Amino acid sequence: MKSVGFIKNWVKVLCQSMFISGIVIMSVIPFSCKVSTEGMQIVKGDILPPVLDEVIVRDSKSIQLIFSEQVIVKDWFVSPVAEDDGLHLEQQGSVETISVFVDIFTNQRNAVDATVDYDESGKIVTFVFAEDMVVGQMYELCGTVEDTAGNSITFAVPFSGFNSRVPLLMMTELKTSTASQSKSEKENDFYRTEFVEILALSGGNLAGLELVSAYDGEERKFVFPAIDVKKGEIFVVHLRTRGVGCVSEEGEDLSLATASYTNPNVRDLWCTNDKTCFGDKTDIVFIRNSGDSKILDVVMYRDSEVTEWNEKFNEFLTVVDDCGIYEDSSINNASDASSLTTTKTISRVGMNEILVKINNGDELEEVYKSGVNSWIVTKATPGEIVQE
Repeated sequence: MKSVGFIKNWVKVLCQSMFISGIVIMSVIPFSCKVSTEGMQIVKGDILPPVLDEVIVRDSKSIQLIFSEQVIVKDWFVSPVAEDDGLHLEQQGSVETISVFVDIFTNQRNAVDATVDYDESGKIVTFVFAEDMVVGQMYELCGTVEDTAGNSITFAVPFSGFNSRVPLLMMTELKTSTASQSKSEKENDFYRTEFVEILALSGGNLAGLELVSAYDGEERKFVFPAIDVKKGEIFVVHLRTRGVGCVSEEGEDLSLATASYTNPNVRDLWCTNDKTCFGDKTDIVFIRNSGDSKILDVVMYRDSEVTEWNEKFNEFLTVVDDCGIYEDSSINNASDASSLTTTKTISRVGMNEILVKINNGDELEEVYKSGVNSWIVTKATPGEIVQE
């Protein structure tokens, strides 16, 4: 029958097409194969894109990107970011990031001239700018890199203009929980929330510095504004914006903030966070320079009933071990915060000697060592360092 012959021919053509298609598909898939006595074995090829492992702002004219393998920069663009513009995603290769990069590259917004250098391995890529970056100004580096196998990623990396005048800072008091409101505070919409009191051991600019809590994680860190502080200056970082009078005093007028735990003679800075922060009685808190990841100060405290750090703290333990402020990150080196209440804080001990040195104009240490007895529980005195 004619119909039967047609069907046979159609099936024959279909099988031939499937066979040819199979050969074509196998030829473009990044796998190789070999024949052995046990049959065919599939050998995996390089189908993974490179990974951006680290970003280092080296100085006022360069930023370094470290990748997981040798790469070549295909396209790139550096631009300052306006305050009302917002930073873009740091995700690598996402649709959102790629769209952002295309948008920026197309519009050529305030392009910053730079050259691209590679180290011998090809894994470290350095962008060298034609002129100094502005201290504290936020920039964004967008680009596409490709490895030797042709796999690529597109990225958007925000960074702050290099700060060559980083001050020595020391945390002197931490309030780790919020207190109940009094009747007067309720009537006036005042709240007593978490804060960190900080002493400047030397003058400098706060640009690029970050306050990080292991309990809260990187996503809730506080980024300091680009303001100058003087040697001996005390200032307070409030970790939660709640109620009235929460005004960051970034200029000369220190009387703008009127919320609880403020002082008209002390600079108050506010985080835009509106959620509770810090571990009430157990946490690791540190001040870090985002430019080179150097730790300026760190404090570890714990409830005496806690005998080991929470697993989510693990990524921060190496930071403590490497900075040398504590002997090591063992929880046994953390100060006892068991007696903390909502109205009490932990305060650094041994401040007499340091304050005398500051008043005498002496040179101070780059970092001060800490240990299990470095902090005690006291009443809250933000903006006023308690001398023993």
